Amino acid sequence: MAALFRDAASFHHHDAVGVLHRAQAVGYDDDGPALAEAERAEIKSNKEDASHRASAVREYALYGGQSRYLNHSSVKEWSKRSGSELLAQVSEALKYDGYVTYSGNAFPRVLVKIIRSHELLPEKALKGDDNIRVENKFTEPQVYLAHNKKFRQSNIYFHVPSEKLSREDEALAQLFSKYFGTDMYSIVFQEIREFCSLGYTAYSYFSYDNLERKPGHLFGFLGTQGDKTMDGITAMSGLMTDMPERRAKFEASKEALIKSRASQYFTFREKPGVVQDWVRKGYDHDPRAEVASIIRKAEFEDVMSFYNRLVKNRPVILMMSGNMKKMDKHGLENFGKLTKLKYKHIVKE
Repeated sequence: MAALFRDAASFHHHDAVGVLHRAQAVGYDDDGPALAEAERAEIKSNKEDASHRASAVREYALYGGQSRYLNHSSVKEWSKRSGSELLAQVSEALKYDGYVTYSGNAFPRVLVKIIRSHELLPEKALKGDDNIRVENKFTEPQVYLAHNKKFRQSNIYFHVPSEKLSREDEALAQLFSKYFGTDMYSIVFQEIREFCSLGYTAYSYFSYDNLERKPGHLFGFLGTQGDKTMDGITAMSGLMTDMPERRAKFEASKEALIKSRASQYFTFREKPGVVQDWVRKGYDHDPRAEVASIIRKAEFEDVMSFYNRLVKNRPVILMMSGNMKKMDKHGLENFGKLTKLKYKHIVKE
């Protein structure tokens, strides 16, 4: 599926669409070497960045060969192509069916005429798949580690696989996340940062696909000093496997979520995409009032039920970067099978 996004508020419509059309047709053959050099400089910088390394570990653990750090041409490969060859790939993508989101003051029929006149969306488009990456399945705890002796800090991602959510559970997921790990008064923030000082960054939330195409999961992140890694992992994992029950915190979380939703506002640039997602999900109206109603009626027991059904007693997957000399190797193995990853395993240069 191809999607074309255009905010033409500051451009004449014919000019804006025509630029894209001419770029596809003509290409820019002189930009290849400069782009390649810039990419090499960025790769060199990222190679010694602990957060970049941890992100690559997470991508590899969850998606394997579909990792965004691996599933692309290397600089050596694409730098040999001309600008026209690279833009030809864009033209190929636009042969498939898709949709256009637009923000501006043109009448729809005028916009459609302009797009068709430049052959950006063909009349007989090829049928494309709505490709979406699905996380690898895990039945046992695992630990994925990228070591670098220069790293002073550890960046740790947590993943707890779960299931697809019903629409009611999608609403409860927002309340659960608020209670558990997305705000300064959440359990994760207070337990990890405020009470124990085990990390400079700590948060967690339940992530799910809005279009219900794949299972959801509990996501977590902890950034901490190398010598606090083991204590931080122990504390964070403990919260995920045995979440504390605190009614007073739930009430505060619920009130905060209701207030934040009441002030939620989509800009005119965001509205087309938001409405498109609602339509794709099967709605013919704005569903936010229904979600708000579920949240207002929710009780503490509903959040605990959500946790017990969709998070508890499931494997915790750790994906991290850090200096292993500041960690306890055998202690790490207590959290699951340990897999040590080299840079070349997780990043294609």
